[in-house]
Amino acid sequence: MSFSSAVKKELFGIIPSARHCEIAEIAGIFRILGSDAEPEGSLSIRTENPELARKVFTLIIKAFNIDIGFSDIGIENYGKKGMKRVIVPPPFADSLTRAMNHAMLLSMECCRQSFLRGAFLSGGSISTPEKYYHLEIVCPSAETADKVQAAMRSFDLDAKIIGRKKSFVVYLKEGEQIVTMVGKM
Repeated sequence: MSFSSAVKKELFGIIPSARHCEIAEIAGIFRILGSDAEPEGSLSIRTENPELARKVFTLIIKAFNIDIGFSDIGIENYGKKGMKRVIVPPPFADSLTRAMNHAMLLSMECCRQSFLRGAFLSGGSISTPEKYYHLEIVCPSAETADKVQAAMRSFDLDAKIIGRKKSFVVYLKEGEQIVTMVGKM
């Protein structure tokens, strides 16, 4: 198991106790992996990581107090072997979108920590400290990279952004800052 996978495995076990933090973590995940889906008005994430699919499913069910017996929200196999998709149909997608875009979402430190955890779990990696120091989160847009960078900087971390192909990468290179970042997630 890689060092990055081991860190993520620990982070998968953290489930926020406050609803606002659950929504912030969901927002971090959806900012990196989310997309519109069919039927129209639905949201989804696609991932090869079944733990991530289970976590986002659990967070949504918990944050919105959804009885899964009466909901179409679910995890399904999708596309190539091992790919999972979590789909959130209307009206839950509408509620989720409003909550994730609420102006106060990242106003509290605990929510910024949850947001960063979600972003890291869905698009992040960290190098083995014995080799060199590097933590990055690959973002699909400049807007998402700016949000991730702002959340990191709120903890006095000197996060930088670089363009890579069609993505934007938010990264840290200093060991002490990476330790702080992992501790905040």
